Amino acid sequence: MNNKITAKGLFHVHSEYSADSNLKLIDIKRNSNGFNFFILCEHEYGLTRKKFADFLNDCKSHSNKGCLFIPGIEIKIGNSHLLLIGNISFEDYLHLKNKKRVNKKDTLLVWAHPEENEIKEISSFLPFLDGIELWNLLHDGTFVFPVKKLRLLRRLKKSNENIKAFIGSDLHNFEFFKKQSLVLSVKRLAIEDVINKIKKGEFFSESGNFKVLGNGSVEFKGKPIAKLPHLTLLSCLYKLYRRLIQLVINISGGILDFLGIKGKVRKRLIIIFRNSFGDY
Repeated sequence: MNNKITAKGLFHVHSEYSADSNLKLIDIKRNSNGFNFFILCEHEYGLTRKKFADFLNDCKSHSNKGCLFIPGIEIKIGNSHLLLIGNISFEDYLHLKNKKRVNKKDTLLVWAHPEENEIKEISSFLPFLDGIELWNLLHDGTFVFPVKKLRLLRRLKKSNENIKAFIGSDLHNFEFFKKQSLVLSVKRLAIEDVINKIKKGEFFSESGNFKVLGNGSVEFKGKPIAKLPHLTLLSCLYKLYRRLIQLVINISGGILDFLGIKGKVRKRLIIIFRNSFGDY
């Protein structure tokens, strides 16, 4: 008898335990309709043993049979960021921070928003890296899959063929909530079961019409993107567009500085400007 359940989750979520997010776990849970688990990846800035313990306790207290919070820490290594996820301890965090392997079967190590020019910085972690964010919606945008990241994945797999591929939300607020999902089948909704499925590559991620399989294969509307060469051009044009918009936003910030506009008014004006361009 098959008692497995299909579980859908969000990968790479920041809550109030990160300085740049004010999302409370209770609010995430209230808005979790259709989602069964959330993989939290909190920034390490200001992290203390007590704050870490509070974070773990909060994850446990808000988890139940229908909603699971999986703890994780986003650790800065040079200019790169690594996500340590699962049944983790403060000692595990310190261990990884000292560039030592966390050898536990119920943890994951994922390279967040990777770039080819950062490979040297994380080279010592490559042999035991579980995966990379092939598409980070915050850094790469939500409109089209960043096709060039496939070249990076192929390069990494030459050193570690077990590396898996993810779509990461990098969620800090509800603006882009539910724009990504990670789907897998488990017998029970528990950290160990979810991590085990991911390590085996028995999952896929989705965003819009794109699907990324655990092994790194990418589909658009059910077709392999290798058969859709126009997507490569579209991806390159979109990247240029995002850079242009970011430049305009930076210039706008300079103008606001010059005019002395600060606080809530400044924040509101920037939000209005960003929204005028949609999900750039």
